[in-house]
Amino acid sequence: MKNIFKYLLRTPFSINLSRNLKHYYALKYKQTNKLKYFLLASKYKGKQLNQTMKLIDRNYSHLLNLKVDDNYINETSKIYVIWLQGEDKMTSLSKFCYQSILKNSGDKEVKLVTLDNLKEFNISLPDFIFKNLKNGKLSYTNVADLIRIMLLARHKGIYMDLTIYLFKQIDESLFDLPYVSINSNRIFKNPYNLANFDTMNFGQVYFLGGTSPRLYKLVEIVMLDYIKKHHKLPFYEFLYYVIEYFYLNDENIRNKINQLPTNNSDCEILSNYLDENDVINYSSKINDDTFFIKLSNKASYSNDFNKIIEMIDNKL
Repeated sequence: MKNIFKYLLRTPFSINLSRNLKHYYALKYKQTNKLKYFLLASKYKGKQLNQTMKLIDRNYSHLLNLKVDDNYINETSKIYVIWLQGEDKMTSLSKFCYQSILKNSGDKEVKLVTLDNLKEFNISLPDFIFKNLKNGKLSYTNVADLIRIMLLARHKGIYMDLTIYLFKQIDESLFDLPYVSINSNRIFKNPYNLANFDTMNFGQVYFLGGTSPRLYKLVEIVMLDYIKKHHKLPFYEFLYYVIEYFYLNDENIRNKINQLPTNNSDCEILSNYLDENDVINYSSKINDDTFFIKLSNKASYSNDFNKIIEMIDNKL
C-alpha cells in the first residue's frame, strides 16, 4: 500500500490533485476573503509547481546538454496568429482581435496559421497528434499550443493569441530581442490571481517570440515526446511549466529571457472584469508601455466590442 501511494505521487495524478485543490481553495478565498483559504491555495500552488518540475526534470533533464542550432534562416520577422479551423470559424471576439492586429501591424506581415496551411510554415504534425485530437484526448487548444511552439522553433517573429486586442503598433525594438513576451509586475496584483496562478519568470504564452529558437526547439521535443507516450498532456498549463523549467535550469535561455524589458504592464487589466459594466467603470490609466489588452471569449463584454474600445480610449 505504501509503495502504491509513493507511485501515485510520482504521476500526474498528484499534480492534478494539487492543481484542483489550489483552484478550489483560491475560489473559496475569492468568495469568503478568509486568509486560511489563501494560505491553503498558496500551499497547493507550490506543490503543483514542485511536482511538475520534478516530473520534467526526471524525464527531460538530458535536453539541457543537447546542442541545437540557435539561429533562424535569414528571414524577415513576422506576426503569427493561429486559428486551426480557419478564419471563417473564428469567434466574433477573435475576428475583432484579428482585425486589430492587421490594422496595427505596421510594416510586419501578419500570417494566419491553420490546420490546412501548416506545410507553408514547414510544420508537419505526427499522426499521433491527429489521432489523439480525433479521439478527444487532445483539444484544439492543446494542438494550437503545440503549433505555436513548433512555429517559433522554425520562424523568427512574434506569435499573438487571437484574444489579444492590439490598440497600437507593437514596439519595434521587441522584434530584435532574442526572447519576446510580456514583462509585467502588475499581473498578480489581485490576491485571487496571486493565490491561484503560478508566477512565471518568462511572461505569458499568449505573446511569444524572439530571434533565438533554441528554447522553442527544446520545448517542442518535450511536448511531442510527452504526448507520444501519454496520448495527452497532464493538464492545460503544462506548456507554462516546461518553459519555466528551461528558464530555471538553462543559463543561456535564462540570460536571454532576462534581457526582456518591461512591456504591457496593464495588458491583463480586464482579466478580473468580466462584466461589461465593469469595463466602462474601470478607473485606472493604462501604462504607456502597454500596446495590447488580453481579452477572453468567456466574458460578457465579448459581445460588445465598442465598450472595450471606449474603455481603452478613455484610459490612455
